[in-house]
Amino acid sequence: RDYTTATMSGGLYATYVDKMYRTAVRLGTTWELGAHAVKAGGEYTFNEYTGDWALEGVEKYADDAWIYWELAGGGTATVKSRVPALYVQDSWAVSPRVRLNAGLRWESQYIVGSDGEVAQRVLDEWQPRLGFVFQLGELGSQRLFGSFGRFYQDLPLTVAGLVFNDGLGWRGTALDHDPREDPSGGTVVF
Repeated sequence: RDYTTATMSGGLYATYVDKMYRTAVRLGTTWELGAHAVKAGGEYTFNEYTGDWALEGVEKYADDAWIYWELAGGGTATVKSRVPALYVQDSWAVSPRVRLNAGLRWESQYIVGSDGEVAQRVLDEWQPRLGFVFQLGELGSQRLFGSFGRFYQDLPLTVAGLVFNDGLGWRGTALDHDPREDPSGGTVVF
């Protein structure tokens, strides 16, 4: 029997109810030191995601080989992430026409699973920043500028809700008949 291909028809049954919350705080300061403006500070972001899902589907491999699969374990997950960050930046007025900016930001991410424990750590996200501004013509009328920076995106908590959720998993039942007509019988295979 060839199990490498399957036929799915009728679409996928799925419902999703997602709730997302984000709280962020920032504390920073700026020092004016002659031609330099130095900024430094820290940030803390707390994200929470609660997902309530129902997923199921049917696959036909042959007239007598069917799989009915579903998301087992209630389909509800609450996961969180904590993202602390620190930064420092210097903006140097080299002349009335030229300004150079350089900075460094550090952050990390801690994904907390539905059991309340840290499930994944993403550490050492170093993010250098460089930039320049050049005033053309009459001061304040035109400028040429450019910048370079490395940026990291927070890991999506929707995926973490499926992965780091105790009791949530997929269940597949093998049947020798169409489970849409008769859902009885079958053997749980995963």
